[in-house]
Amino acid sequence: MNRITLVDYIGYCDSKGEVTGHTAKTLKETKEMLSDSYDVSMVVTPPYAQFFDDSCIASVLPYESSPQRQSSKFKKIGLYIKKIRAVRNIVNNESTVWFVNTDFWLYVGLLFSKKKKRQKIFATNYLDFYSKKNLKNFIYNCAVKKINCVFHTNVELKRDKHQYVPDYWFDKRKYDKYFVKDFVIQAGYPLDMRYAGPREALLHATFRQNYGINRQIVGRDHAGVGDFYGMFEAQEIFDKIPQPAEEGKRLLCQPLKIDWTFYCHKCDGMASMRTCPHSKEDRVILSGTKLRKFLSEGKEVPDHFGRPEVLAILKDYYAHLQNKVEIKMQRAASGSTM
Repeated sequence: MNRITLVDYIGYCDSKGEVTGHTAKTLKETKEMLSDSYDVSMVVTPPYAQFFDDSCIASVLPYESSPQRQSSKFKKIGLYIKKIRAVRNIVNNESTVWFVNTDFWLYVGLLFSKKKKRQKIFATNYLDFYSKKNLKNFIYNCAVKKINCVFHTNVELKRDKHQYVPDYWFDKRKYDKYFVKDFVIQAGYPLDMRYAGPREALLHATFRQNYGINRQIVGRDHAGVGDFYGMFEAQEIFDKIPQPAEEGKRLLCQPLKIDWTFYCHKCDGMASMRTCPHSKEDRVILSGTKLRKFLSEGKEVPDHFGRPEVLAILKDYYAHLQNKVEIKMQRAASGSTM
């Protein structure tokens, strides 16, 4: 079995030495994911060693990123030097490495490391300095050539000048409250919305087919913007595209067409136009546009509009926005065309 080394490179902790951030969860989940296919060993900083058996820990790095370590310029410089040395030692001694968390000094360390032939290096990146035209961007672009694959996370929310990844995205216990284990996989899908409506529905189906998925939910105004597309054009386009005789050229991922859906007070649950006989006054139309309008204006979100864990994150995000944009309601969001 091939060996892979997971690295907690930063070692975030508070003044008492207690771990902070999401690295512990990410390390555990990544180790669990790889254990069936790889012999997984760990390189960790002292605060994170407690989460793993000694048998799987290859080495413990001689530092931690605590407030005391960064209380003065000299201590900061000492910490940076230790980080760079640690990266060089890891690259020199391991054949397959995955840096589960990163900061700028990881890429500085890689820049001064010599990658061996057939050596594989992976990194999970939570930072955005690579999008800026400065010295850090230059160093990143030079160092990243030594990495086989960088996993860029797209689940970050911005607050002031800092970026953070909410616990919700990493805490599987929250998903266990709503989904049956082994029947649902929660996976990131790092793709920006193109607002191409029906054509984007086909694009999404193509991507999912490449992952082995044979059904895709397509609701009203899939990937729409304002009132530009018809309510169910994204469903109808699947009936209009050519069906080549050769299976390898056909779109095999088919739409699961969903009508208007809403929460109905009289049904006391989620319903659709096919299952609910009641009037509009009894229904709570679930709309992302309407939700953004509630949050941006500081209004209370109606009951049954979303999971409380998700709403808590969104409320916190909108509460700290410096520049708020007026949200305009379209026909679909108001339910006037239902």
